[in-house]
Amino acid sequence: MKKLIPLVGLLISCSSDMYIFTDYDKSFDVTKYESYSWSEIKNIENNRNPIYYNELNDKRIKVAVNEALAGKGYKEESREPCFVLHYHIVIGDVTAYHADPMLSHEAPWMRPMVPYYRYKEGSLIFDVMDMKSNSLIWRGYASQILVAENTPLTDENIKGAVKKIFRKFPARNTANVLKSKEGTQ
Repeated sequence: MKKLIPLVGLLISCSSDMYIFTDYDKSFDVTKYESYSWSEIKNIENNRNPIYYNELNDKRIKVAVNEALAGKGYKEESREPCFVLHYHIVIGDVTAYHADPMLSHEAPWMRPMVPYYRYKEGSLIFDVMDMKSNSLIWRGYASQILVAENTPLTDENIKGAVKKIFRKFPARNTANVLKSKEGTQ
């Protein structure tokens, strides 16, 4: 590979501001859940770009999320998880137009011009699915302008984005767990 993965590192470190968004289904109380697993579905997106979707990024993303969720009291469990995680990487071309029109002097007459510029925007999206209902119960993503195509992806870049996204994920309510354990003794 000549270029090493210009995705989330660009998404996170090379631009102005990162936009963080989360949404959730209010009918589910995620704080009562104890465990999670990663989705085994590997090819949800059609035409996945191997520069962004590869084992190196997959491992970096999963390690960062596992650390964030462990800090909130959740444990990874593959046998009977309460919820399942999946992530998506989306890169898109954006054209932005400048608000002030200019005049062109290229011809013998003056004509109005609308200045514009093009750039890439990248998003890292996480979906949390309830295991029993198979429903989407929480979604979080980070979006940012990608400045350079050849910026290497680093663990710090991914950890920064994941930390900001999962900062808004509810922590596990351990008080309910302690009460249920005391009642069974």
